[in-house]
Amino acid sequence: MPSPTNLLLLKLFAFNDRDEGDRQDSERAQAHAGDVYVTIMLTDRADYLEGQDFLSRHKDSDIIRTARSIVAGKFHAVEQAGWRRVLESSDFYPVLDRREKEARLDEARRRLLRWFDIS
Repeated sequence: MPSPTNLLLLKLFAFNDRDEGDRQDSERAQAHAGDVYVTIMLTDRADYLEGQDFLSRHKDSDIIRTARSIVAGKFHAVEQAGWRRVLESSDFYPVLDRREKEARLDEARRRLLRWFDIS
């Protein structure tokens, strides 16, 4: 089982790959963005601390820099592409209204930004 940090890295890159460019596929992008949401919301403090240690050790890696760029460019605000894709999913809390869904996404957004140390 990969660590939550590794899973987040994988899903961020997969989302970015499907969100734009030659491999664009909105359904797959939506699924990957949903996986980012689920992963970040299922993590606990121990996962966070382990992730911080990993990210700190590899902070000069192009992969980590690119992941931070994806988070900053596509998941920094609820209105951005990453969270918008989650909102587009009919499976994302179907009984909640849009305001309630956005509140859930905002919590995930804040966690993801903290995880990757983005203000």
